Amino acid sequence: MLLVTLYKLLEEIQEDVKKGLCDICNDSAWAETTNYDTAKWVIEKIPELKGETMKIRLFDIGWDVDGGSAKDFGLPKEVIIDNPGTELVEAAKATLQNNEAAEELEDYLSDNYGFCVYEFGVEVIQ
Repeated sequence: MLLVTLYKLLEEIQEDVKKGLCDICNDSAWAETTNYDTAKWVIEKIPELKGETMKIRLFDIGWDVDGGSAKDFGLPKEVIIDNPGTELVEAAKATLQNNEAAEELEDYLSDNYGFCVYEFGVEVIQ
């Protein structure tokens, strides 16, 4: 019952959080009890609470290893990102529409593997 109540509450505030807390900070009770990072985390968990899962598949990854081989460094040719945040999902969709790699996805790979990339394919799995 608590989870159902929490889910309903989260759905009610979802649109307000998406607009940004700056737009709704006139409500002092809301502003005092919620910060942006917490609200963003809660909103990103709503699909998980509803039982929905989303994944981003990055494939045919071309790693920039300065003359070496990606295999020598144990770098993958494919990465699956389970339950990505809103920012990565939007970046993946933009990449698919524009056929140009989104910086957020490049940053994700370099932050997690320590090497830059020069190419990769993208698939959003729902």
